[in-house]
Amino acid sequence: MKPANDDDLLRRIAAIPGLDLEAGLAMLRGNVEKYVQLLLIFVSSNQAYVDRIAALAEAGDLAAIEPIAHSLKGSADMLGAVSVAEAARTLLSALRGRAGADRIPLLCKDLGGTLATLIDGIRLATAGGLEPVATGVDPARLAEVLAHLEDLLRQGDMAAGNLARKEVCLLQQAFGNAAGPLLALIESFDFENAAARLYELRTRASSASTCPG
Repeated sequence: MKPANDDDLLRRIAAIPGLDLEAGLAMLRGNVEKYVQLLLIFVSSNQAYVDRIAALAEAGDLAAIEPIAHSLKGSADMLGAVSVAEAARTLLSALRGRAGADRIPLLCKDLGGTLATLIDGIRLATAGGLEPVATGVDPARLAEVLAHLEDLLRQGDMAAGNLARKEVCLLQQAFGNAAGPLLALIESFDFENAAARLYELRTRASSASTCPG
């Protein structure tokens, strides 16, 4: 469904704290509808992390925090959510022992708060502007797109980036939070690791779909 008033919707989105609308739209070649759908997917996929990060930090489970921060960084970078991306990047640096390890609890609080602010902003800006994306994924089409994407990645073909951007909503629907890091690898032209990551995600999805009951 197309937004009823793109200009009004874009003005509201541009006012969201910590969101670079121009950078986000550039990633999708100015496709407003797809960008807003991705914002909605980001909210539904990551809203649980607001409390989850705080709970893990309080429990001292730093190993579980790192993949969350990595996923948020990838997804946020793709959307132009600069505040969340930077908060996640700073936390990752501390978790990996590069700087500020003593500040990890504070950095976790900062990431959770920044994420909450972004999610609230997206909800307010998009209220009534676009219907949420359908959650169903056509298995045949998904398999075709993923096979093509993996083939391009393994060949080191630059067309992989174009395909990933074109099918970004499909990838988000299929892989949820895991799509962010995959797309980040593709955008940074790390096709070898992107191919390995995509194969892992496809294998995991296939195993889950064949598990009984």
